[in-house]
Amino acid sequence: MDTAGGGWTQGLLSLNGDKSITTDMVSNTGSITGGHTRDLSHLAIAQNAEIRHTLKDNDGSILFDGFYSGNYHGTMGLYNDWTMIGGDINLLSYHFGRDWSSNYCSNYYGQPWYYGTCWTGIPTQISSGYPTDAPVLADGGYRAIGSWSIMVREENTPSVPPYVVPEPSIFALMGLGLFGLGLSRRKIKK
Repeated sequence: MDTAGGGWTQGLLSLNGDKSITTDMVSNTGSITGGHTRDLSHLAIAQNAEIRHTLKDNDGSILFDGFYSGNYHGTMGLYNDWTMIGGDINLLSYHFGRDWSSNYCSNYYGQPWYYGTCWTGIPTQISSGYPTDAPVLADGGYRAIGSWSIMVREENTPSVPPYVVPEPSIFALMGLGLFGLGLSRRKIKK
């Protein structure tokens, strides 16, 4: 997998085609039975972060791998907002611009993102504002999703509280203290 610069934190992970226990990135189930979720609210709820979606088919080939800048209560990036690492951008185009934390596709099909009828049913839901070839591949068929994940990378380094940063006067005091120790050692030697 391309690291795209690194620094990604796993939020949701589906293993071997199993449905994740939840589609909510904040639930923090910590289970890996059918998938894994981790509370990423400190990274992606209140502030902007880079949110990465990766989908692989059953043989591990990447169908979609890309990220955009946004937050969990925002909407999935629009068509031109994505930085693609691999796969076809059209595979998720139906979801672009929609509130991804509300599991838009699940509202229709009652199952987590990227699964079964939720995935194959997307073409019947295409609206005029989105590409009509959304998840249809070159052979005109569909490919089953073997695994998927959502990762987050902070865009802004968190500010450091002022009490953590030493004041310049501390260095002066430390220097005077070391100087005093040196003088006292000299006196003891004499």
